[in-house]
Amino acid sequence: MNIVFALSEFFPDVYGGAEVYTNSLAAEFLQRGHQIHVICARRKSGSNRVPIGTEDEIYQGIPVRRILFDPSARPERLRQIMYDPEIAQHVGRALREWDAEIIHITYFPFISAATIPVAKQLGIPIVWTATLFDMICARGALIKWDGSLCPGRATFEGCWDCLRPRGMRTQRIYGWTARLPKDLICSLARLKQVARFNKLGWLDTALIVEARLGTLLPLLRQIDLSIAPCTWMRDVLVMNGADSERVVVSLHGIPPDSHKPRVRTGDSSLQFAFLGRIHPVKGVDVLIGAFNRLASPRGATLTIYGAPGPHQFEYAGKLWFMAKDNPRIIFGKQVEREQIGAVLENIDVLIVPSVSYENSPVVIQEAQYHRIPVIASRIAGVADLIRDGENGLLFEMGDVADLASKMQRLIDKPALVQQLSSRIQPVKTICQDAEWLLSKYEGLSRIPKKG
Repeated sequence: MNIVFALSEFFPDVYGGAEVYTNSLAAEFLQRGHQIHVICARRKSGSNRVPIGTEDEIYQGIPVRRILFDPSARPERLRQIMYDPEIAQHVGRALREWDAEIIHITYFPFISAATIPVAKQLGIPIVWTATLFDMICARGALIKWDGSLCPGRATFEGCWDCLRPRGMRTQRIYGWTARLPKDLICSLARLKQVARFNKLGWLDTALIVEARLGTLLPLLRQIDLSIAPCTWMRDVLVMNGADSERVVVSLHGIPPDSHKPRVRTGDSSLQFAFLGRIHPVKGVDVLIGAFNRLASPRGATLTIYGAPGPHQFEYAGKLWFMAKDNPRIIFGKQVEREQIGAVLENIDVLIVPSVSYENSPVVIQEAQYHRIPVIASRIAGVADLIRDGENGLLFEMGDVADLASKMQRLIDKPALVQQLSSRIQPVKTICQDAEWLLSKYEGLSRIPKKG
């Protein structure tokens, strides 16, 4: 088959769960003899006078087309509603050029949700793996402005209150305006823009929310197959209008490798580790705080593998300050995909301390493939993978003391690590995932293309 994978950005520009999964799938299908292309975006700062362009390259044997653009030169409204027709047209040209039989989207933002109607017009079936909540939430993570978790239903009232600018002077008048009907609020916002009145910025936000909800949510029903990596994501998609008959739950497949976890003798110190993005939502500060509170560490170590993004150096500095007086906390480098097996080989327990919803984190499955027990936050998206006390441990999200108690429990009873490890069930491989996806692709591609 001619299969096109589309996502916001790709290796080596960005290294995250969506990129790892897309790369693994593309490599697996390429090895099976299918025609594979990846299309993504690449940010080119300082090129605001240069029109959107493309460049082709081969990444680890995979043909990749990158759509070059300067985010600062694109209309801000298109970015805010994640709908850029010009970028989507470049996707459409590639689909025609490659005679694509299927497009599988794994992450939208820069590649634009406008890709959906373009593919539909070409008669090309659309598969979407919902790796993040970007089609539902402007913040992408279902985290409200105050750090609390959103229940998952996108409404005008809720999204507007979450996204609007905040200030003491505007709070009272906002409270009055929010009681008005939505249509009247948006009419006031349009009058404000026509009058070129620069104040009352929270009214502008109302139009952004109106556009997102009116543009993105209806597109959910145009996707031929939406794949939710966890039951929580399925529930969120359906409650926001996706056709329940076109949404299936399916875990990501994991690429097999030859590395095996070390055999513990029972008398060695536990090696805890974090593996992922250095970002506040990942709760690395909670982990360091918990490790610092261990009453009796008995030589246990904590290694934090990852690197901060360009906007997270302040957070990384906070982490280094928290750990500076504890020599048993080690900061490792960003782990490349081909290095994960070797890193996991020397880990006893993986910690996933996220303070936001997770969507069946690939890193948990990677650890379970290597039969490494995981201590994770008790949040939606994790419960599908970890059964507390059976194949891992769960702690209350953001609770430093609770996490410390779970770590101390394993330190005091190292035999429990082996007990949890022995109850980990086999993990779906990328080979099995590809087999399942191919059957879905073939079923969808039987629909005749439009002329």
